[in-house]
Amino acid sequence: MRWWVAGAAVMAAALVAVLLVTLGGEDGGGAEAPRVTGPFTAHRPPLHFQPEGELADAVGVRSAALDGARAYVHAYGRLKAVDLATRRTLWSVRQSGPLPRVNPGDPPPHGTPVRVRYGGRDLVLVAFANTGVRAELVAVDTATGTEAWRAPWRTMEGRSAVRCAVSATTTLRGGGVAAVACEESNRYVTYGIAFDGARRLLWQRPDVEARFPLAGARVAAMAWQDTDRDGRIDSAPMDTGRAAALDVRTGRTLWTGGRHLSLGPGRELLPFSPHFVLAGADLLDVRTGRREVPAGFAAGHEPVVSCSYDQRAHTYCSFYGGELAAYEAAGARLIWRRGGDHEAAVSPSPSLPRSVTAAWYGLVYGLTQDGEGVVMDGLTGRILEDDSGAAPDLVNEFAALEAAADRAWNSPVAVHRTVPRPAPAR
Repeated sequence: MRWWVAGAAVMAAALVAVLLVTLGGEDGGGAEAPRVTGPFTAHRPPLHFQPEGELADAVGVRSAALDGARAYVHAYGRLKAVDLATRRTLWSVRQSGPLPRVNPGDPPPHGTPVRVRYGGRDLVLVAFANTGVRAELVAVDTATGTEAWRAPWRTMEGRSAVRCAVSATTTLRGGGVAAVACEESNRYVTYGIAFDGARRLLWQRPDVEARFPLAGARVAAMAWQDTDRDGRIDSAPMDTGRAAALDVRTGRTLWTGGRHLSLGPGRELLPFSPHFVLAGADLLDVRTGRREVPAGFAAGHEPVVSCSYDQRAHTYCSFYGGELAAYEAAGARLIWRRGGDHEAAVSPSPSLPRSVTAAWYGLVYGLTQDGEGVVMDGLTGRILEDDSGAAPDLVNEFAALEAAADRAWNSPVAVHRTVPRPAPAR
């Protein structure tokens, strides 16, 4: 059994989905459209970056979240906000109990902070696993750093939680719900925690590991024991599972994918866009679980390393054979391919990235074989900048965060300042 990140590229892709897509609005109910978090106004993606040092206490990029010119870091039993211009800590909140023990070499209990708008306030949520049989969901006001509330709950059957992470949130009339995935004694459990005054445990799903948010108050999950709509369990080996979607509000299984997934390249559950999830070589419609087969995902094709949605209209994927591909986010139609066997269609370039690290509003960020940062035009695949100064894992118009060269789960995190682009000619 292992935590839900199986590799550095997978980690970056899953992290971007969690950070950039939240579900719903306060007056919701029914289908909810994804929206971009953060105080973004211009959406002018940067081409160049200047190094500003390391993000202190960050344990890999997955422990951090970008919010304008600040970052939230969850590490060592503490959630803190950092001014990225000065790297000064603005505020911090600690978990109520001691950190749980983890096996040497295993990822620490640091889930990604998640921002949500609720009750007229901007909050950042984090799930803490405490030593013993209790976990807690904590909400902090992003403006003041004051704790808005703390919701503790007892872990399932008294098992000690090793690590917990907020996988998705949805807000409803008069309340909201967070889906929190915990690893407990070599099994996974997902909990639904209410935002309302009671701040109570609403539901729990053993052997289901919530991964990342989807549109319509859904969360993508791995069902390590397959469960149908009526709750009947079909046991499966604990190193294999099926893709599933849960209703964040009730914990009910909405659909389960038809193929078993296991650990290893090309057999993971990855975010693709608000409309699709990538389950191994299959794209599944988030509403129905129905399988789609766009170009580039046919049988025998090299496995996908990761995919990044640009928060606008397109998704960009890296394949193990060195190929990059761009797709329409809504219909999964292939737009262009580069690298691999398809590079003949476009003039070869030594600056072609070997992997996509992030995408944001029409630009694609990647890393070359020589470790240089590259920026590509998302519509054409043309290289716009072959020495950008960074290959960010998280980026907005103010700042970027980048994992160290090995891009392991515990890599140091570099902070970069964005270099303003010239204003468009009028």
